[in-house]
Amino acid sequence: MSTDTALPSNKLISIICRSIGRPELKQTLASVAKQSYPTLEIILVEASAESLSDFQEFAGSVPVNFVSTGKKLSRSAAANTGLDAVKGDYIMFLDDDDWISEEHITNLVDALNSHSDVKAVYSSTQKVSVDGKQTKEVFDQTFDSRLLMRDNFIPIHSMLFESSLLKSGCRFDETFDIFEDWDFWLQLNQHTNFFHISNLGAFYRAGGDSETASEENSDRYFSSNLRGQGRANLFAKWLKIWTGEQLNSLSIQFNISQPKKKTQVLGDKMKVAVIIPFFNDGNFIEECIDSVINQSRPVDEIIIIDDASTARKSIEKLARISENPRIKVITNDKNSGPSFARNKGINFTNSEYILPLDADDWIDPTFVEKAVEIISENPKIGVVYSQVEFFGKVNVKDGTKKFKVDEMLIDNQVVNCGLFRKKTWKSVGGYNDSLIDALEDWDFWLSII
Repeated sequence: MSTDTALPSNKLISIICRSIGRPELKQTLASVAKQSYPTLEIILVEASAESLSDFQEFAGSVPVNFVSTGKKLSRSAAANTGLDAVKGDYIMFLDDDDWISEEHITNLVDALNSHSDVKAVYSSTQKVSVDGKQTKEVFDQTFDSRLLMRDNFIPIHSMLFESSLLKSGCRFDETFDIFEDWDFWLQLNQHTNFFHISNLGAFYRAGGDSETASEENSDRYFSSNLRGQGRANLFAKWLKIWTGEQLNSLSIQFNISQPKKKTQVLGDKMKVAVIIPFFNDGNFIEECIDSVINQSRPVDEIIIIDDASTARKSIEKLARISENPRIKVITNDKNSGPSFARNKGINFTNSEYILPLDADDWIDPTFVEKAVEIISENPKIGVVYSQVEFFGKVNVKDGTKKFKVDEMLIDNQVVNCGLFRKKTWKSVGGYNDSLIDALEDWDFWLSII
């Protein structure tokens, strides 16, 4: 759960750099020297067994600990040598041909400050060409542990994690020549959830020595090449570790019987967050969540705000639901109403598109897909909503009419479940927290008009 406990700037962060003395190491170290976060150390592992002391000046005032075993080291062995030398409370890896923005570490520290329930956070990453020019490729995938079981989408220098995780036995597997970082993330994820921030703070240079680059992405599925062999080796290891429940969970998002969408554009401007206020709604929440998880266009964030529930069964059910890594549960200290809960959830999310959904409602499997298509292609449209079917004591379909401003001024035509942009919510000041019992959605729609 989110808290406001500050992460002091005197917490030492160890940056491990495995290097063979590339010329690009100068830029790498210089990017560390420019960090706004003040308390750092660099662990420079001399992986080629040659002294790197000539590079120290590029680190500026940041202390550099040169570590050498006197022999050449593989990528995994160099990583473990660096881990053995850290003194910091938090750890980051930074390869000797990559670099980070000035606010990168500060942003990650702020994220850890805001999300004390996780011990590892990562940023978005820009891929650059060999000569350092930006490409069109950006790594900015919201975290999903099931997706991590299938692919690595976290560049190594985008991640900051607590050194306490090493006490759980997390180490780089020295039998792996490639994908050693992916294996390490899987180990960390056994002990903590990860959180992604949208800040683009890491820069990844194509054509490094990890030997995982390929012109054809499909090559990774065939053992006739290094990437395919590496993936096969990793899966051979982890199939002995993953539980049946973990493997079964893959079918939720990666069901091969489902038709593939033409394109799924990553990036915050195509991400969707579903915000669900919850107060003693244990009888309905599972149907609600199922309708969100089973969307034809997967949502990127599911955030439940528990508005200080008091019913024991509801609290217990919510606790079980919170074990799903795709779902974030935030608990209010006191009951404050749906407006406050929605505002809190929207403030938390990185996503561009917001869909509020009450805990006793559910949505059609194609709702998100259709709504995103409409709003993303029509910048003048502020809200996308649909017809409504009421069920329970009354079962009737609402024949929602075409939207008219004059009629909206007289009566609310739109239920609370409508897709809108986060920037629209911000521009009108969010939901009115003073409207606790009713009409807060109508008031919000009117403010958008």
